[in-house]
Amino acid sequence: MEIIHKIRKEKEEAYFCDLTEAKTDLGVALFVAKAMNIRLRNQDPIGQLGEYFSKQKTILVLENLEQVIQSVGKIIQRWMKQANTLRIIATSRVRLHIKEERSFPIQPLSTLEAIELFVKRGQQANSFFQLTKENR
Repeated sequence: MEIIHKIRKEKEEAYFCDLTEAKTDLGVALFVAKAMNIRLRNQDPIGQLGEYFSKQKTILVLENLEQVIQSVGKIIQRWMKQANTLRIIATSRVRLHIKEERSFPIQPLSTLEAIELFVKRGQQANSFFQLTKENR
């Protein structure tokens, strides 16, 4: 999420969407709409999201795409065709194989880095959070 704060431009919205539970194209649209707090119409929900992206500069982070990898590439291409200012950060162990894709391999965190990140996120959620033997 830190990368979003670094690359986000003025008047650009940013949304995070975990697609772990999405299984279909409609599921992708519903989870994205929920993350964005948008109510979708019954007709062409993917197109409706594309319309939104065409009117609002947006960074969309899509997490855990593996189970919808076959369809999500086409959805992303459609949205990017509708909205040339849309920027998508997609995390997946599998490439999408679309023209717009840029792949950046990320190395796993060391144990120390993972602990530091855990503590930092815990303190962001609760300022009283401390690392103890129980939550290690």
